[in-house]
Amino acid sequence: MKLSIIIPIYNAENYLDRCLASIQKQSFSDYEILLIDDGSSDQSLSMCESWGSGDRRIKVLHQTNQGVSSARNKGLRMAQGEFVMFIDADDELAEGYLERIFQKVEKNAADLYVWGITKKWNSGKSLRTNPEMSGLFLKRDFLSAFPYDQYEKKTGLYGFVSNKLLKHSIIESNNLSFNQELKLLEDYDFFLDYYRHIACAYCFDESGYIYNINEGSASSRKNVDYISLIDIHRKCLRLLDMEGITKWNKSIGRDISSLVLAAFSEMNPVSLSKIRMLLKEFDMREEIRAYLEDYSTKYDWLRMQILSKNAIRIFIYLRIWRMYLSLKRKSVL
Repeated sequence: MKLSIIIPIYNAENYLDRCLASIQKQSFSDYEILLIDDGSSDQSLSMCESWGSGDRRIKVLHQTNQGVSSARNKGLRMAQGEFVMFIDADDELAEGYLERIFQKVEKNAADLYVWGITKKWNSGKSLRTNPEMSGLFLKRDFLSAFPYDQYEKKTGLYGFVSNKLLKHSIIESNNLSFNQELKLLEDYDFFLDYYRHIACAYCFDESGYIYNINEGSASSRKNVDYISLIDIHRKCLRLLDMEGITKWNKSIGRDISSLVLAAFSEMNPVSLSKIRMLLKEFDMREEIRAYLEDYSTKYDWLRMQILSKNAIRIFIYLRIWRMYLSLKRKSVL
């Protein structure tokens, strides 16, 4: 078959029908749908089985709760299509979406296809985003261009999981998988590995993937693993460096520096041992120092203490900063 669609599912009973109906209505039909239930505690699994009993293209797999990356990896192991696509269970596809994509595939042979998305809020507001780059690119040209969208415009299109078509053979032959230890940017981490193995990529305007956003939900930044986030951006730098591309070093270095400062300023609770651990981790990543030295910010005093590795001063600064924020919140209330 032409396409394997992998959908990880966790407690998706409120929107699973909408997602699957939007796929089933597509004019393109040469696909299989792999529904990976990741230990849902609601009715998701029984809904999946109901859909599977009515459509032989739908295969239902179940596992104990291990996270979205584990579910996607299970889907990759089971996929049989020539191409692989990921869809999130709370999203949906516009009419004719898959057919428009495969019309591009038939006319433009590539190892990777990238297009845009439409963000849709439950208030009714929507925003379409398409790649700045368009056309067929050899690997080096693709790698030279995509960081503009990713690090300057910050569209996220080159790390977003669901706006890409991948060759199954490239994933299999290079044993690619999602890092199950990561909780943020795991998609971008996976695609940076995939980008290493392409010969060419095709980018085009298409925004029929509807990325639904619930404005009532709030994401938590508690216990963010900043070291892992920094290492993902460092992976991008290494990938570009392998092709002799250095023009984005400053932009990516800026984002790395911002994450270094966030690792300290958002520490909660403030801990001297955690500060020393972070300083040691950053010291092991020698290039970070150069990025920090070239990074000007309103937190310059904190930046200088990180550069001088003064854990005590950082500790005192963060404690005072937290006391200030606490008093400020109380005064507002």
